[in-house]
Amino acid sequence: MNFDTKDDRLFIMFENMTLVEINTSSGKVVDQTDLLTFIGPELEADEVPKARAFALFRDLNMLAVSTLNAVYLIDYENELKYS
Repeated sequence: MNFDTKDDRLFIMFENMTLVEINTSSGKVVDQTDLLTFIGPELEADEVPKARAFALFRDLNMLAVSTLNAVYLIDYENELKYS
């Protein structure tokens, strides 16, 4: 499990590729997303889809998730539709 923040948003990445966003002001879960829906088609046949590292690129509104085989970049403002 890894986490990062942007403003009042806490992003938690779990090893099973689930991303949870929590509003730190209210303490409530805003959204939960299975990132395999975004990167599943790009996985190699033998790739185990486990998140090893996670980071936010705040200035680009991107998040990066790495597995043992690759690094995946996702636009969290447009693709995930977080607001």
